[in-house]
Amino acid sequence: MKAPKETTGEEACRPLRVLLEDAEYIVPHGAKETVWFVRVRDAWVAARAVEGATVSAIDAGPGVVWRQSIELSLLPGARFMRVDSAPQVERRTPLEYLARGPASGRSVRRSLFRLNRSGSLEKWEPGPNRTNRAPRKPREEP
Repeated sequence: MKAPKETTGEEACRPLRVLLEDAEYIVPHGAKETVWFVRVRDAWVAARAVEGATVSAIDAGPGVVWRQSIELSLLPGARFMRVDSAPQVERRTPLEYLARGPASGRSVRRSLFRLNRSGSLEKWEPGPNRTNRAPRKPREEP
């Protein structure tokens, strides 16, 4: 087994190339959309709108509304969010359908990722955030 390679601070801070793909596909009951976001300071910004992003259209084949490739150059540790939105299929009886009309809800799933040092995206679960914690009760003095 090889010993891990020593990395200098300069190598650890080198920007890495990341390729993402936003797209919209035709699926039963509507369209499925996938959009990537990048964390910039305290906000999630659409990857295609990040400064320095190179966006290219990809040929859309059958069942594809649009596809675009997004190339970014970011430092390791950069955070990403993929948002997948699809029609929500609700099983109803014909009578319920006639009474309430067609369902128009969407199912939205958000997945978080972090850019590792090798340039790959890995699933990321954020730790507890102080702003999300319940306030502590003050200690009672004896």
